[in-house]
Amino acid sequence: MILKKEKLVGFTIVELLIVIVVIAILATITVVAYEGISVKARNASTLHAIKTYEKALKSYASQHDAYPDFWGSVCLGEGYLDRNNDSLGDCGAEDYPALESTAFNASLRTIVSSLPPVSTKSISAPGGNIGWVGAFIMRWDDITFNGHTAPYTIAYILEGSAQQCGHGATMETIPGQNWPTTRTSTTGYSWTDSRSTVCHISLPNPSQL
Repeated sequence: MILKKEKLVGFTIVELLIVIVVIAILATITVVAYEGISVKARNASTLHAIKTYEKALKSYASQHDAYPDFWGSVCLGEGYLDRNNDSLGDCGAEDYPALESTAFNASLRTIVSSLPPVSTKSISAPGGNIGWVGAFIMRWDDITFNGHTAPYTIAYILEGSAQQCGHGATMETIPGQNWPTTRTSTTGYSWTDSRSTVCHISLPNPSQL
């Protein structure tokens, strides 16, 4: 009886390399797709929070003929990290931060019981501002919007280039003039670069509510 040797079948080095390359390509596609979905989710969450704060601020102003008291600028929301070691959470850019205010938040809670969080992901903003997180409201008496004095503004940032700020009152600088002379944005955002989008939206003066 003659025993026949069975031929062992396996993968060649070339075949293994092809499999590895295919797996790497699929993994890259998956990671990119996941990051894109994550960015969209974070931006949607930010826009939802801003809409909630906008409605709450307008409602407060219509009842009290003024927005909750603050000086200069104040964070929208709470739980921000203290990045400048002054014992207060801060938002906005690292080189131009706004601070949290317990009193301001208490005033808003008379309108909305739960203050929605705004993204605390650190983002590099167009124009050189670094480490932007969250959102804030500011008062700047020199701002004009469509030819009218409009000192109250909400500022926030979205991930990605040329994102839509989601508000009809989104502000942009009038061509040929400088900030803070603004008009309704023709693009849906205030300014942008290849990484992120800054949104400034104008709030009506309390007397208009």
